[in-house]
Amino acid sequence: MTALQVRRVQFEFDGDVPFAWQPENPAFSAMTNMISFLAIGFEKYIVQAFRALMPSITDPAVAAEADAFLRQEAQHARVHRLHVRALIRA
Repeated sequence: MTALQVRRVQFEFDGDVPFAWQPENPAFSAMTNMISFLAIGFEKYIVQAFRALMPSITDPAVAAEADAFLRQEAQHARVHRLHVRALIRA
């Protein structure tokens, strides 16, 4: 059993997101936009690596923790993809 709670990230990106969505601090907007682009590939790699590793985990507690971590990373990747799609539309 794991103490990690997988939380569904509740950001909505239905409309377009301006590239400088933090006009008071455009450098922050640019940095976090860049992170979203990079995170998609990084989180995809993490998910693939964990999926490849999962069959070799024999401890049920470690397997539960790894599974929860995988599901949380999938949530993060989903939101980053939504954010990037909204930026591209803008």
